[in-house]
Amino acid sequence: MLKTKFKNMETSGIATQEQIDTWKLQFGRVYKLEFPARTRTIRNPKYSADVEDAKSEDEPKEPEYITETFAEAKICYLKKPDRKILKYAQGAMKKTGSELDFNETLLNNCWLGGDEAIKNEDAYIIGAGAFIGNILDIADAELEEL
Repeated sequence: MLKTKFKNMETSGIATQEQIDTWKLQFGRVYKLEFPARTRTIRNPKYSADVEDAKSEDEPKEPEYITETFAEAKICYLKKPDRKILKYAQGAMKKTGSELDFNETLLNNCWLGGDEAIKNEDAYIIGAGAFIGNILDIADAELEEL
């Protein structure tokens, strides 16, 4: 696995254009996988119907529901897998029969940099699985019986 030499990558997960250009020269295709911030609507703990109803029209009122962010946006950068990585990922899947192992192996071995939570937390590994196959370059073919 490639260790990044870029300092801001270690803290922010966001690559500079210089970093991306360096990776492109080294690996060819580079992909950015981005997870948007996750939010949820919850009942406002500061809200009380009795208190809010008693306030005058001029006083600011607390909303009954608020939106909170419970997971910040995450970004990582991946290179295109070569045949060696694909064989390794298929071997991992054969061992367990799990497509998740295939996706996780691809993610770990194509990793160039980014937020480490993507490699370590189940929600991100599973989410990455929906897109990880898009970095595979598969040629179209036709088969005809003769």
